[in-house]
Amino acid sequence: FFNVPLGYTSLIVAILFSTSIILFSLGIIGEYLSRIYKVQNRKPPFSIDKVIE
Repeated sequence: FFNVPLGYTSLIVAILFSTSIILFSLGIIGEYLSRIYKVQNRKPPFSIDKVIE
């Protein structure tokens, strides 16, 4: 049916494999950054200078 050049299938498989590794790595980096952001936001948004009694 199709006149596919030699190496076309292996090229597509290599591109899909490398793209999946890149997306997986980006997901890990995103998870890491979101955890850092959540830890940083636990601090109160204000600080108390003096306590007046």
